[in-house]
Amino acid sequence: MVACSMGGLLLERALLGHTEVSSRTSHVLLYGAPGGGLVKAGPFRFLKRQVRDMDEKSEFIETLRTQWDNGFEPNVPFPMYDCGW
Repeated sequence: MVACSMGGLLLERALLGHTEVSSRTSHVLLYGAPGGGLVKAGPFRFLKRQVRDMDEKSEFIETLRTQWDNGFEPNVPFPMYDCGW
């Protein structure tokens, strides 16, 4: 699976929430997915929900990281690559 930007976060959620997806996944490539959130989103979090969720300290990001760590780390069942920006 390949995902870019916010799509990478959605893919992570899908892999966590649907074992039928994660069990059939052989590789994951993320490009520019802000897995740790975005510092620059903080001052603009009042604009809309998507920006608020992208803040590095948002409940969405913190929950996603915790769920990922509890669900897959340290043994992610597929090769995962993050290409950054």
